[in-house]
Formats: sequence, C-alpha cells, structure tokens
Amino acid sequence: MSDRLPPLAWIRAFREAGRQSSFRAAAAVLHVSPSTISHEIRRLEDWLGQPLFDRQGRRVTLTAAGRDLHAQIDAGFAQLEAGFAALRGTPPQALRLGVFPFVASEFLLPRLSELEALTQGQPIELVSTTHISDLMAPGSAAGTVDAVIRYVDTLPPDLVSIELTTISLGPIAAAATTAMPTQRIQIDGGFDAWRILQDAGVTLPELPLSATRFDSYLSGLKAIEQGYGLGVIVLPLSAAWLASGRVRLLHPDPVPIPQRYALVFAPDNPHQDVLVNIGTWLTEEFRQLSQMIPKA
Repeated sequence: MSDRLPPLAWIRAFREAGRQSSFRAAAAVLHVSPSTISHEIRRLEDWLGQPLFDRQGRRVTLTAAGRDLHAQIDAGFAQLEAGFAALRGTPPQALRLGVFPFVASEFLLPRLSELEALTQGQPIELVSTTHISDLMAPGSAAGTVDAVIRYVDTLPPDLVSIELTTISLGPIAAAATTAMPTQRIQIDGGFDAWRILQDAGVTLPELPLSATRFDSYLSGLKAIEQGYGLGVIVLPLSAAWLASGRVRLLHPDPVPIPQRYALVFAPDNPHQDVLVNIGTWLTEEFRQLSQMIPKA
C-alpha cells in the first residue's frame, strides 16, 4: 500500500471489529485468530496516532474518531462492491426503506423516479415495516432495512433521526354529502386520534357513538370517502385527499400532536450520505404538501 493508505488487512480487521463490537467475533468472520485482529488494529491505531476503540474487557466500542472513520470505510467498500458487481453483471444491493403501506402507495410510489434519482442508480425496496428493531443496529452487520419512515416521539440516542414534518389531525367526512355519517371510523394501532381531538376541545354535532374498526389507514380513508363514516385525517401526509376533494375537513384548525414524521437509521449505515439526501428531499416534499391543506 502507499504511504497514504494502511495495509488492507488492517482496514478489514478494523471494519469488521467495528461492525461486531468484538475482536473475537471479527476474527470468526475473517477466519483469523483474535490476537491477529487485536494486533492489526493496534498497528492501525499506531499508524494513525490515535485510538479507534475503547476497550472494556472483551467488549470494544468505537471512539468518536473510530465511528467517523468506520462510516467512511463502509461507504468506500459499498462503492467498491457496486463497481465489482457492475463488472460481474450482478445488480447492486438495494437500499431498503421501511414504510407504512399508506406512505408507500400514496406518497412514495408517485415520486419513485425522483427518489431513485437520489440514489445514483442504487435500486430502492419499500418494505412494510416501521419497527426500529428492524434497523441495522450500530456495530452489527445484520438488519432488515436500512432506514424507516415513521412517526416518532422520542428515540434511542444511538440512532440518527431526521425530522421530516410535524403532524396534525382533523375530523373529516365524505365530500359528496353534507349528511353526518352514522359511524365513526377507528384505525387500530398508532395514536388514539379521536381522543386527541376530544382532549383538544374539537366538538362536532351528532358525533357518532358507534365505531367501525379498520386495520389500515388507507382502508379507513376509502371508507370515509365513500360516505361510510366520520374519520380523522393525518396531515400533511394526506393533504392530497383534501386538495382533490376526495374528503372534506370538518374543523377549520387541525390539531397538532407531539409526534413527528422522521427518517430513522443507524449511524454506522454505509448508505448514510444517500439517506441524508433522501431526508432533505422528503422534508421539502412534506413542506409542499402542507401548503395544499385547504381550510374547512
């Protein structure tokens, strides 16, 4: 190697030890002894003139400098892997985004060409999950998705969160009729939208007492559009439904809630630069949606 780069063996040892948070586990992956991993990382630290790991018994954690270097090395390896994959005729690894089905079908799919342009040819996979546990955990090579788009309140401190938009709720009914529906649409999971509206003092004449439950937000919106019941809309995500006249807002002021939509990923994700670009783009798309919200 040149004087500007350390030996590849040192780099591989450091990369794998950082992913595993263990010299022993890294040795098992690379089929060498733990002492070899320890020796190569020590030589890399001497070459750099600073420590890359905090050592606590058998467990090791990256220092701040180590985390920065690890992210850059992972990004470099990702580019190398994509280059070799292209020459071998194999497709590059997809960037996997965990999203709610509604976000996928109503928000991302109509903008898929714009989203793909941000990844510079890397394919996109949309996965119906927003569980933070499905993220690639820091220091681990395993993970179901690279990032999730979901509403959040508080987050574990070891994850990166890019706030995309604030959220507000408003009561809605079908646009085609002025008659008050006889059913109240309740969506299973997430926050209790009806309770939030009532706590905020939103009152409606003849509020239906009986509730019909739906297991997806999209199904509930379609039932409201067809006049089946009275519902609650999540804004700005569903602003296009209001702007296009598919449903109508029954209260002039949507109620803000503490949750935010955010793009969440692990700090050691090798696609971090691409994810930051996606987060910036999503923030602007949500801002434009917010401007589409009509008054009741």
